[in-house]
Amino acid sequence: MSLLEVKDLTTSIVTRRGTVHAVQGVSFGVERGSSVCVVGESGSGKSVMARSIIRLLPREARIVSGSVVFDGTDLRTLPEKRLEDLRGMRIGMLFQDPMSCLNPVLTIGTQITETIRRHLRVPRAEAYKRAVELLGEVRIDNAERRMADYPHQYSGGMRQRVMLAIALSCDPDLLIADEPTTALDVTVQARILDLLEDLRQARGLALLLITHDMRIVERVADQVLVMYAGQIVESGKRKDVLGSPQHPYTEALLGAVPDIDDSGARTSRLTAIPGSPPDLTATLAGCRFAPRCGYARLDDGCASAEVELRAVGAGHLVRSCHPAIAREAKG
Repeated sequence: MSLLEVKDLTTSIVTRRGTVHAVQGVSFGVERGSSVCVVGESGSGKSVMARSIIRLLPREARIVSGSVVFDGTDLRTLPEKRLEDLRGMRIGMLFQDPMSCLNPVLTIGTQITETIRRHLRVPRAEAYKRAVELLGEVRIDNAERRMADYPHQYSGGMRQRVMLAIALSCDPDLLIADEPTTALDVTVQARILDLLEDLRQARGLALLLITHDMRIVERVADQVLVMYAGQIVESGKRKDVLGSPQHPYTEALLGAVPDIDDSGARTSRLTAIPGSPPDLTATLAGCRFAPRCGYARLDDGCASAEVELRAVGAGHLVRSCHPAIAREAKG
């Protein structure tokens, strides 16, 4: 049994413009110690899906249906108090913007130790010692001295490491990382990703990482979920999804990744994805990517045919109404 098993998860958000069907019928699993990357453009439903798992949603949002089972416990039916304990103890969360998550008027040491004391209920001195060890583990130099600093005295990359230390403070089984490197330059991104991988290997940690960057997926993922317009359109092992993409959207995302040679020069032309994602307040039929798809034959059913996930290989699923079109066009 998977550590995390999500089945038919559907989440909606009520807005003035109407109800946004942000996540629709999403199903996947995360094995113990594995790394699962969820990739897609902004607005594809990745973050809402991740927050639905631990029920950290805005007041306007609600989970309409589906189940989220973590180590045999359905998180959807868990009382809020027990869920709060589980979030800190066994499920860690790493958010995109550390500056908005850290309290600017409390020292770094205070913010780490209060998390440890809240969940582990240990004496202050023991929590302090554990916090210093965590800062060292996430590669903050002079960890004990930096405990007395405030968030504004840390760089963006260092603040993200502090958030990682807080997320790992109670030795969770699962870490959910929502775009953890978006606001960082490429050098710092690489350091954070290396750190995540080292910690995952050392702790046997399962990782669910949300990103829009296919280069991160290639570097980190064991399994890949490609989301578009609130749905999973392709999923499978990294080598299958990236090496042999079966959905035109996956192919388009890979085409938008620049190829760089050793000198830093771009070696291929970037292919932009035309158009914009659909309005998720509307009732959508057929393949949701059809209006932007270079292979679409709208008069042949792309815009109206019912589209279901189907197996195209061992553990490789694709939601494509006419997969033969892509193969024909390539041939």
